[in-house]
Parts: sequence; C-alpha cells; structure tokens
Amino acid sequence: MADFFYQDLVKISLPPRANQKLLVSIVETFFDIGTDLLLKKSFDGAVKYLRWSWDYIAQIIRTDNLPVDVTELSMNLRHNLAKALIRRGDELDLERARELIDGLALVTPPKICG
Repeated sequence: MADFFYQDLVKISLPPRANQKLLVSIVETFFDIGTDLLLKKSFDGAVKYLRWSWDYIAQIIRTDNLPVDVTELSMNLRHNLAKALIRRGDELDLERARELIDGLALVTPPKICG
C-alpha cells in the first residue's frame, strides 16, 4: 500500500516554493516511518522510507531561506538514512552512507535572528 501511495504521490507536481508546508509534512511522515523501522531493525524498509523522505527534502533544500526546522530535519534524515544503510551492510550502501555523512559537513545551519 505504501508503494502505491508513493507512486501516486510522485506523479503530482508540487513546486517547492508554493508547497513547502505540504512537502515538509510528506518528508516528516516518511521520516517518522523510516525511523520507526530503523529502531525495529527493519533496515530494508527503513532505507526505503528514508530515501523517499530524502527525495522530497531534496526539492525543499533547493529553495533559499530554509527555516531552522527544515535544516534540522535534513540533518536528522541524513543521519538516520546513513545509519540504516550502514546497518544493512551492503558495500554500495556503505559508500552511499559515506556520501551522506560527507554532505553533513556542507550543511550550513540558518542564522537564528534574536
């Protein structure tokens, strides 16, 4: 059922600027499911949902002036996806996890105005 939902969702055009709140909700939903599966040691499912989440957050990241919560979500998503890939243990997964972790060094947190 989740695969069916994702396939239908992918067909919908959601420009990131106009649909940022909806995209963040989608990202959070897939992130929560993937994280839950990671905690349950269901690594294949965790990787699937976290990758889906990554597909959507990548659209949001391309826009300017990201809110702090989106930047934090992006960092948490990279971390959990890397953990799921490492724990799954495939050699290609390890390389992908390394790329995600290396990408964390490039993430610049937004300035918080006080």
